[in-house]
Amino acid sequence: MDQGVETNEDVKIGLLTGEDAWEKFRELSVEASRDFPEIFSDKLTPRNYNDVESWKYLTRERTAETPLRVTWLQAAWKDNELIGMLRAYRDMSSGTGNVRLADFYLRPSLHGRGIGTRLFASMMKELRKDSTVKKVALIAPASQTSAVKLYREFGFRKRKTLEPLLPAFAKHEEILMTRNLHK
Repeated sequence: MDQGVETNEDVKIGLLTGEDAWEKFRELSVEASRDFPEIFSDKLTPRNYNDVESWKYLTRERTAETPLRVTWLQAAWKDNELIGMLRAYRDMSSGTGNVRLADFYLRPSLHGRGIGTRLFASMMKELRKDSTVKKVALIAPASQTSAVKLYREFGFRKRKTLEPLLPAFAKHEEILMTRNLHK
């Protein structure tokens, strides 16, 4: 846990940075894939779990191609244990001003306590600090109604329903939600 730390009810929220950020992100991703396989399982296969370079790539802050920050990792800790995360990354394919939110996870035993809301608010605060971030997008499973409600409270609006990329996920309708951040 590093900069911008917010504390409340023995839960701390702040940016996850440092040389070992990728390892902490990977371990919580494993936990998330067990709790919510329909949402997180695409990242974790036996092959890619041990692919250190891929995990480092997912959590890199900057690249040689751009001086702009490319990834933000917001995290929540309780008793010095990582309990939640939210990743944002600059979508270089659609222009440097677009950021996508991904990998939003909080341990299920802590749902309903406002921690997820604080984690999301903290990420939005970080993104607002960067005037180059123009639009923020996310993809949400339509079945996760409490998450969709949270995103709407933060100004996100449904743009379209997405077709499943894999037949195994055909039962899970997903929606693309966006919001403008800076003009």
